[in-house]
Amino acid sequence: MMNINFDYSFAAPHALALCRPSASEKYLLNIEPSKIQLLYSFDSLKDSPLLSWSTPEIDLETELTIREDGQEYLLQEWKRHESGAPWLIARGQSKVICRLDAVATRIGVVVKLNFENTDAEHHDITVKCRSLRGWVISNQGWIDYKHNNLLLTLNKTRADRIIGYFLGADDYPMFRNGIAQVSVPMSDAVAKDQGNSMKYTTALFSMKPGETKSGFLVLPFEKYFEDFDELCQVDYDKEMKDALDEWCELLDRGTKISICDKEVISCFRACLADLFVMREPHAGGYVIGNGTRHYRSPASGEPLTSTLQLDRMGYLEEASGDLQIYYAGQNEDGCWAYSKGWEHDMWSIHYMKCNSALQHYYITRDRDFLEDVYCRMKRAALFARASRQSTQNDPVKSHRGMMQRGMGDCGMMDNGDYYGFFYPQDIMAAAADKLTLKAAQILGYEEDVKWLTEYCEETARDLITSLRENSIKEEGYEWIPSVPGSLATSLYGCLYAYHPAGLLDAEDPLIRGTIQHVSTKSISEGGLPVGTGWMPEGIWVAMALDNFSSVYLRMGNRDLASSFLYPVLNHASPLVTWCEERGKEKGSAEKSGDLQHLWTPLSVVAYMLDAMLYEDDEAIHICAGIPRHWLAEGKSISVSDLCTRCGKTSFTVENRENKLYYDIQFEYEPDRPVYLYFRTPDRDEPVMLESFKGTIK
Repeated sequence: MMNINFDYSFAAPHALALCRPSASEKYLLNIEPSKIQLLYSFDSLKDSPLLSWSTPEIDLETELTIREDGQEYLLQEWKRHESGAPWLIARGQSKVICRLDAVATRIGVVVKLNFENTDAEHHDITVKCRSLRGWVISNQGWIDYKHNNLLLTLNKTRADRIIGYFLGADDYPMFRNGIAQVSVPMSDAVAKDQGNSMKYTTALFSMKPGETKSGFLVLPFEKYFEDFDELCQVDYDKEMKDALDEWCELLDRGTKISICDKEVISCFRACLADLFVMREPHAGGYVIGNGTRHYRSPASGEPLTSTLQLDRMGYLEEASGDLQIYYAGQNEDGCWAYSKGWEHDMWSIHYMKCNSALQHYYITRDRDFLEDVYCRMKRAALFARASRQSTQNDPVKSHRGMMQRGMGDCGMMDNGDYYGFFYPQDIMAAAADKLTLKAAQILGYEEDVKWLTEYCEETARDLITSLRENSIKEEGYEWIPSVPGSLATSLYGCLYAYHPAGLLDAEDPLIRGTIQHVSTKSISEGGLPVGTGWMPEGIWVAMALDNFSSVYLRMGNRDLASSFLYPVLNHASPLVTWCEERGKEKGSAEKSGDLQHLWTPLSVVAYMLDAMLYEDDEAIHICAGIPRHWLAEGKSISVSDLCTRCGKTSFTVENRENKLYYDIQFEYEPDRPVYLYFRTPDRDEPVMLESFKGTIK
């Protein structure tokens, strides 16, 4: 599967959030053939409690539909702008061809409607914008006989706030004066079902044979009736161009990757854009974010990993501005899984915070930053040590030396309980303690190094003993469950003992057995691991790259690591968005979570960067995770301004007549002895490079 066609996409509706970069004002579009749903909240995250799961309520729910000569008109194709910007392009093909473009501008979401009558007869196209919330009327023309193209809110906020308006149509017809009865809905449900209150506006395009016409639907973020005359004079084509330019300038500012597959790069840029789509201001000047609807909240988790990728791609100012709000969530006892936030008792959060801090230090070499955050890292490690000591005499032997009962999430249940003892969460907490030890070593805190070393060694012994005693035995192998001795739970994080924790090596029977179990019993028809979340027979697409490819890459299994990239992209919607979890079959209607979820685009960005270059304490690995055909004869790869421990790094590799010509440039020399490895398309083992420029035969 080496081309991108989205052939394993889930069923419509597909979602795309439209906004300016890192903005509070967001419209969420849910698209299907017969309609586009547009959702908007007047609220933002600026007043949300720190790191909470507190989602703004939807205040405006609008529906856009098209008819040709009174008959339902279907959109047969929708996609994202090839630049990766959050710009919707939708098309319909009937007697009249339709192209619809939508993007968020400084004014609001602008939808441009283009029609071409390819038939020999006249046809009428009507576009209806209907408010599915509110009461009785929102079409101002029903009142003043003039503004038939304008919808006002009338309730929930200032009554004269504009929902939306059409411009450029031939007419804006509406039923009135007894021609059609207007009912008085007594609930939103009635309004949605009956839809015959005057809560809509209709644009009519009267199309002669061969004629082309265009118009606009505008849904402003915050404009009022008094602004309407001025809004009618705006050049909306220019507004749309300016919006696209703003996104492209942002995306072009980060690390640049060039490969032979332009569709992969377009998807990569779309995923990078979504990291900014799901960021927005929080109180105190911070920027934070986690999702598009149900997960649109200031919680941590994925956003911390998102910040790490922004760091790597050179968005240092954005990353620095994000980090402090996550670090501030810490209890008095040192617990970094903040009890007042959604992350409470989720021990993997300790790792996410420690990892983002250490990586930010590696990239910026900001010692003052590391010293400041180390105080929090140390307090978290002390809390974790006390927590593990509290279970040393637990009556259940498998729990001894583990963290106290905590949250599982990710489909993990401890004997049916959402709270309990979970290996992935516990192992990630152990990995956090090892990062704290590294920070202490960097800073030269010898006393802390001593006790942290002893503590990490003790933790490793306890966890390894527990893993071996409570593995699941299959015929010929054994594997690591997420709960000691339990079969009936998610496979999430089953390889964390190898990476990132480093408790077991790649050849350990438990690691090899876990890989065997996943690869023989839990791979879908579309080529992705099954059962890594809440759906026992479903797919959490992000986990293919996040949980598995990242591990296989560091094992040196390049082909297995890269084998998930194209299937992950082909499980996206054509808008390059993914729901959180979905059924494993093509076109699955079984979906959960946000229809546009953060973790999968984040995993794509992280894997693409790792595939090009990843570092460990001993080596720099170049092109370790790329599919082999990216460097086939005549192909080339270039990466510029990827932030590493050696500063901004750029390299080019070109295959000419089956010789690889490479040129690797670091901003400054490594501050430690380091090996430089390169993987060639024709070999399984990497080549160790002795220079930064040369040829590999």
